[in-house]
Formats: sequence, C-alpha cells, structure tokens
Amino acid sequence: FSSIMVGMAEGVEGIFTTSDDERYGRTGMLFGSELYQLSRQSRINELALQKLWRDYFHNCMIGDVRINGKYTWDELFAEPDIFAFLDGVR
Repeated sequence: FSSIMVGMAEGVEGIFTTSDDERYGRTGMLFGSELYQLSRQSRINELALQKLWRDYFHNCMIGDVRINGKYTWDELFAEPDIFAFLDGVR
C-alpha cells in the first residue's frame, strides 16, 4: 500500500508543482491540503493522474470492498466527502 501512495504522491507532485513549489517530502501536510483542495475544485484531466487514481481504485478500493469488507459501494458513493470517508476507514 505504501508504495502505491508514494507513486501517487510523486505523480501528483509532478503534475501540480512548479519549480518554486516545495515538495511533499519537505512540506507534508501543506502539500496534502493543497492537493485535497485541488481535487475538490477540478476534474482530473491529466492522464498520469487519472492512471494513478485508476490504479489506486483497482489495487486498494476493490480489495477493501470485495475482500476485506471494510465498506460497501453504496456506503462509499452515498458519502458527500469520499476523501473524509476513506480517511476514516481502518
């Protein structure tokens, strides 16, 4: 799971950062907060980011629903804030 998240962070950094921006490894929560805000404001148009989200969905979320029974699709899609919902799942 952690290697997937590292890959997602690196991919997102490459898409949303400029040469003057700080990297996630140095700014941590600040970067996460900005990424969260960007994800709430826009559609995912960048192909690399779409692939990362697709990989996360297939590698993590499907397993959480079908194998681990952590939540159901209905529960997930009924949530107004999917990020907060996933953050609360253990």
